[in-house]
Amino acid sequence: INLQPKANAGGNRVAQVPVSLVILDGSKSYDDRGITKYLWQRDSKSLAAGTVVNNSDHMAVLQLVNLVAGQYLFTLTVEDAEGLSSSDAATITVSKNPSEKDFVEMILDADIDKFTMANKESLVDQLELMLQRSSEDRDTVVDFISVTDDISTGHICITFRVLHQDK
Repeated sequence: INLQPKANAGGNRVAQVPVSLVILDGSKSYDDRGITKYLWQRDSKSLAAGTVVNNSDHMAVLQLVNLVAGQYLFTLTVEDAEGLSSSDAATITVSKNPSEKDFVEMILDADIDKFTMANKESLVDQLELMLQRSSEDRDTVVDFISVTDDISTGHICITFRVLHQDK
């Protein structure tokens, strides 16, 4: 006797922007004879932002990048070799970062494959120097968040947060 599979979308997730990768883990889905097919589908009322990477919408673990603040609902459907299926849903809630006003995005006309850690450290040092407040009782700190490439232009996109801390 072949039993119906049991889909498990891994539960709801919460994240805060900026977030580089969010996953929904359906690997705890089960079938007595093995699952042969995974399919993640985004609900039509979900935000359209966000990109599925690595063809993961056909794998046990869904991988998403480029999410913005809001809600995303995905349904995982699993199928066994005899065509029996089961579905489960999970919601990703992405919230805005309360310090978002302190975030700065910089676009550099450079290749990401040539941007080294030494370049990053030098950039942070230069930014801290340029953004230094005139007050001597506060320090400017540049908190490096991410470095990505813009596939349409080939430019580097750098995100950082500027903090002013009391000495």
